[in-house]
This record gives sequence, structure tokens and C-alpha cells, in this order.
Amino acid sequence: MFREKRILIVGVTSLVLLAGLFVVFNGQGQSNGQTPATTNEVPFGQAAKQIDDDAAPVVDLDNPSPTDRIDKNARKLKNARHDKSGPIKIDSYPNAREVRSDPEWRAGFSDLPADKSDVVVEATVGDSKAFLSEDRTGIYSEFTIVVSRILKVASGLTINPADRIVTERFGGKVRYPSGQVVRWFVPRQGVPIVGKTYLFFLAKADQDSYTLLTAYEIQGNRIFALDGSRTQSGRQGASIFDRHNGQDFENFMQEVERAINKFYSGGSNPLSTLPSPRICFSLSLSEWDSVL
Repeated sequence: MFREKRILIVGVTSLVLLAGLFVVFNGQGQSNGQTPATTNEVPFGQAAKQIDDDAAPVVDLDNPSPTDRIDKNARKLKNARHDKSGPIKIDSYPNAREVRSDPEWRAGFSDLPADKSDVVVEATVGDSKAFLSEDRTGIYSEFTIVVSRILKVASGLTINPADRIVTERFGGKVRYPSGQVVRWFVPRQGVPIVGKTYLFFLAKADQDSYTLLTAYEIQGNRIFALDGSRTQSGRQGASIFDRHNGQDFENFMQEVERAINKFYSGGSNPLSTLPSPRICFSLSLSEWDSVL
């Protein structure tokens, strides 16, 4: 049995073809060539999608265990936590253009999830790396962040300014032996960029890392959502996160503080409350023809 039972594979290049297909042909996932809306501060639409693609860390399928911050046994345990992320191994997908998961994880989720966060901090991204699950059915990315401001820390945890902590979320890029690089991701779920500063909402994942629930990039006195509709052409305003794009920093922080004061109860573990992603494929037109 798979961990979620919600996992769905769509568009494999074998003879398998499941119902409920979600296929994006080359160029057809965009809004018929329309120019995506933009702002002066951050790109939106296809430009934002490209930035996320570029920022996603890469793991080499032939060498999935590069120099690491933790020892091999600790990494094996961490990888195993992501086992059964899909019904077959990542090795089987070398011809997919990208792998998308179902965005149902946002069900019941707030744009300011203080109630589900064990930690809320302002921090700058210092490093990012991608890893495969131990059974090679899934991929996740780790982001090392340097804390500059602390808004919430759950009872039993200790975080200080200048601390380096590790946060993770589903997805990343896999480099296959052929040289093909395939990105795995959740639509509307962004990638923190090394060198940029965000307000992070984090939930404890294991002994030394946190699940990234959501984050907001801080650009001067303005805020922009990491997640939401920014990576989809013509979709601005369709997500609960979008309302914060361009918001005044001080006003945003006041909202965050109210959310923390309202929901503060020591934090909770989102791994027991958030559904895991379902997986599906986006294929090129020629690959889809070969399936049919």
C-alpha cells in the first residue's frame, strides 16, 4: 500500500494509461501566447515559473549521495521518511518533461499558517540541495536558512538569531544518465532562492529539520508570496497567498503577529494534518503520441 493512496501516475511513456489524465503539451500549459501580467518588483507567469525551475536544486540519479551535512546513516533515515512517494521508481521517468503533484495539499490551509507552524522566522537562504527517497520513489529539497528575526518558536524548541536551520519540501530536479533534467514540483508551490530573505512558516519534520509550509519574500518594504498563482500566466489573484503580493512590510507583519497571537498553542506537526501530494506527468506532444 502506498503511503497516501492518493497517488496517481499520469502520462508514463509505457503502455500504462490511467483515467483522470492531467497532461500539459509543450506550450499548451500557458495562456495561448498571452503576455503574463507583471509587476516592477517580481516576475509573474512563465517568467516566475522559469525562475523556480532554475532555483530548484538538482540531484544526480547516478550519484544521489554527494557531500552532505549529516552522516550516511542519518541521511538514510531522512530519505526513508519520503519512501513510497510514488508507485514506481524515479528511474522509470527519464522521458518526462516535468512531474507535477496534485495541489490538494492546500485543503484547509491558511495563507498565514501560524496555527500549524512550530517556527515562524525571518531568514536568508544560504544553500539548497536535492535528495532522493531511500526507495527512489520520491525527491525532496533541503534549504539551509540563516535566522535574523524570530516571531514564534514552539515549546521545547530553541532557535536564536544567526542560527542555521534546515527546512524541506517536496520536489527538486533529477538529472538522468542521458543528461535529461526533470523537475518534480507542486503547482503554485515556489522554490526559495539562495541569497534572498523570506518570512518562513515552518513545522517540525524530524530531529534536525522542518517542513516548509509557506514563505513570503521580503523586498525592501514590500512582501511577495513564495507560493500562489505567480507561476501561472493569467492566474493572479486565484490563490489565498496572492493577496499579500506587494503588501507593505509593516502591515504584513502586523497581520502575522495577530495570526500568531490568535492561534498560538505550541505548534503542531503538519505531517499528520496535510495530505501528501499526488503525482502526475507533463509530457511533450511526441511522447504523448507514443503513448496513444
